[in-house]
Amino acid sequence: MLARRLCLGIGRPIEDDALNRLVQVTDAIPYLIQALCDQARWKNGRPTTDPITPADVSALFETFLADRDLSHAVSHFVTRIEVVYDKPDAKLAHKILAWAAEDPPGPRALTGLPDTVRKDPRFAAVLHNLIDDHYLVQRGHAVTWRYEVIRAIYRHRTEA
Repeated sequence: MLARRLCLGIGRPIEDDALNRLVQVTDAIPYLIQALCDQARWKNGRPTTDPITPADVSALFETFLADRDLSHAVSHFVTRIEVVYDKPDAKLAHKILAWAAEDPPGPRALTGLPDTVRKDPRFAAVLHNLIDDHYLVQRGHAVTWRYEVIRAIYRHRTEA
C-alpha cells in the first residue's frame, strides 16, 4: 500500500509486477521504498508520468546502489561495524559477513566458514553480535542475511 501511494504521489502509476518487484528488492523496508519512489520521478534525466515497470524498478535499484549520494542512508550497514565493534572483532565480523554474502543467497552452513574464522576465540561472540545487530539470522547450524537487500548493499559497497 505504501509503495502504491508513493507512486501515486509522484504522478506515476505502477504496474502490479513492478509493485511486487519494488517490494522484493527493498525487502519492504519503508525508507528504501521511499528512496526508490523518489528517484522514479525521473526517467532518463527527465520528469515522467509513464507507468513504472519491473525493468524501471530494477534500474532504479541498480542506480541507487551505484550512487553513494542517493544511497547515503544505507552506508551505515557497512561503516557502523568499525564504529561499534573493536578492531579485531570488526575484522572478524567482515570475514563472516563477506562469507555469508557470497552467492548463491540463502542459508549457509556454518561448517562452510574457513577454519581460521570458526576457530577464532571471538567467533561465537561476534556471530551473536551480528545476529543481534540484524545482519544475520541463525537457524540451527546455518546463517543467512536477515534482509536480502542488506546483503546486496553490503556486497556492492565492499566489492566496489
